[in-house]
Order: sequence, then C-alpha cells, then structure tokens
Amino acid sequence: MSSRSPLEDSAIRDRLSDREKRDILESQKSSMYWLEYVVLNLRQSPTNKEISDTYGSESIKAYRVAERTFQGTWRGCGNPTIAHTQDTAYRLKLSVGKNKRYMQAALLHDVVEDKSKSFREIEDGLERIVTDFGEEVAEDVDALTNKYSVLAKAIEKRTKLSKDDDIMRVKGKIHETLDQIEEETKREGLYQKYGRYIQEFRLMIRGTQKEHWSNIRDRFHMFTLYDFLKFRSYDLYLEEIKKQTLERATKSDPYYDVPLLVKLSDSIDNIRTTNPFDKRRFDKLVVKTESRIRLTKKIVEELRARGFENLELEARCKQLKSEYVHFLGDSIAAAAHFEDSRWSTVREYIQGHYESALEHFYRGTLPPRPEEDLSAGL
Repeated sequence: MSSRSPLEDSAIRDRLSDREKRDILESQKSSMYWLEYVVLNLRQSPTNKEISDTYGSESIKAYRVAERTFQGTWRGCGNPTIAHTQDTAYRLKLSVGKNKRYMQAALLHDVVEDKSKSFREIEDGLERIVTDFGEEVAEDVDALTNKYSVLAKAIEKRTKLSKDDDIMRVKGKIHETLDQIEEETKREGLYQKYGRYIQEFRLMIRGTQKEHWSNIRDRFHMFTLYDFLKFRSYDLYLEEIKKQTLERATKSDPYYDVPLLVKLSDSIDNIRTTNPFDKRRFDKLVVKTESRIRLTKKIVEELRARGFENLELEARCKQLKSEYVHFLGDSIAAAAHFEDSRWSTVREYIQGHYESALEHFYRGTLPPRPEEDLSAGL
C-alpha cells in the first residue's frame, strides 16, 4: 500500500511559499504549475488559498461552481474536466493577470453549454450566473455558450439516427425535430431570444449539399453525421462571436475581447491534451483549431480597420497557430516510432494535415516552438 503524501494535507500546502512549491515541482521534474499538480498528481481539490493565489480571491467562487458542475466527469485525454477549466484560465492569466472579469469567464466558460441540452436549460444556467456573478459575467458566459451545438445535441438525442446516415437522406427527420424544438421554445416563452438559432440552423441544413457531406467525409474519415452537424453549426457560432466582438468593441466595451481570448486559451489547452492517435478527437481538434485561427485573423483585421488594435488577440492567435503546427509535426514524429505497418496510414494522414497547415499558415517555413513557463504564474 502506498503511503499518503504529506502534501495531501491542505493545511501543509497552504503554509508553503512559492519558492517551496517550485522546489517541489523541480524535484518531481514536473513541468506543471502548482494547481495542476494538486489536481492531477495529488488528486486533491485545491484550497481557497491555492485558488486565490492562482486566479485572485474574487475567482474562488467561480472555480467552486465549475468544480461542482464537473464533479466526477472526465475528458477524452483521461484528465478530470476541471483540469481543462483551470488550465484555460491559467494560460489566460499568464498574459492578462488576475483580472476578475477574464478569470471568472474562463473558469465558467463551459458550465452552461456542457450541461445544457435545451434552450430552457441554457436560460436557467445563465440566470444562475447572473445571480452569482452579475450581468457582465453572464454576458461573457452567454457569448461562450454555443447554442447551435446545444441544438445539435438535441437532434442527436431525439432523432436516433445512425452515425453512418447520409445527411441528404435524413434532412426531413432533422427538420421535423427542429419543428418540435421550435414549438417547445414558443410554449416556454423563449422564442424571441432563441428562435433565430433554430432558423439559422434550419437554413444551414436546407443549404447543405451532397458535396459538403462528401468533402468532409473524404477529409475526416471518422466523422459521423452528428460530427458533421456540429462542424457545420460551428461556423455559425464563430460568426456570432465575430459579430458580438466587433459590436462590443464599437460600443467601447473594455472587455469586448473576453470571449475570444478565453476561446483561444481553450484551444491551446485542447492541443496540448489531445491524443493524435485518437482519430475522431484529432479530426475535431483540426476542425475547431483551424476555424478559430481563421476567425481571429478576420476579427483582428476588422478591428484594425475600425481603428482598434488588440495586441493580446494578435499574440494569442500567433501562439495558437504555432502550437497547432508544432503539434502536428510532433505527432508525425511520435507515429514514426511505431513499427507496425498499420501506423503508416496514420502517419500519412497526419502528414497531410501538417503540410496543409504549414503551407496555409506559414507558407512552408516552420516557426520556432512557442515558449511557455507555466511555473511563472505560481
């Protein structure tokens, strides 16, 4: 039986200085930051002091809400869900500091969407955010909640279509489900706020052609019908983020960039925790990452055209591009160690994405690997 580590005692941890924490991490040859070490290695819930030291005292409540929301849930990489939540906030903290607005939005960025399968549940979740954190934070969480994804989840739950169904053969069933959701939304008095999402999703389905489905399946072999729906609707969501970001900037909202910066930090963490040999998750990562890079580039260009310059957005987009291309390159190198001939197909598949990204984002010249000292934020 393994002995209990003294660091599992929260009182002992709370008495440690930053220097002592760094010494512990160095002795473990760990590249983690302290809160990550507590959750992943010690498998402990951090103390209020540890949360305050990491994100600021005003973010303790947001951390606890996320922790309760995701208790007992795990991500595909095998880490508890809260690890992704705190990593997203931590990476953002390294660049913007312990700013309450950014930290609370980052810690709460998934709590509504991930627990909602209907507009009613979204509305209830946002009302709780308003009660606990105020209208401004709720506005950020609202922007970070993909309503189209919630619609796709509802369709997946209600239609019971086969994962191999062809989108062209099931359009009628999807429209029938959207009709049902529309009627429910009207009965609940939510149609004025959420009706446009249903209509835009409906137009997206109506406009989908056979070649759209074929092209996606050709590029992403593991994509199911529902992955396709989420992929198509994700473009709608990104356009909404773009519109909201520009509107808030034009209104001189000093926090107009909160949702987008959170999403960029979210993407960087996803890259660093995705197994490239889990093909379905790899495909989703490629779709979302490339879409967010293109979106951020458009937003930065439009902001500059309107007289706004956001160096933080530019820096995070640059980091995301570099992280992504290096991830693809590292994945090819990792696959090369497998001698089984079956892995040659995997290497070729990743190689194709790597060459495409390298050419598209860097015109063939790989940039230096991004440097990030996670312990700097202790």
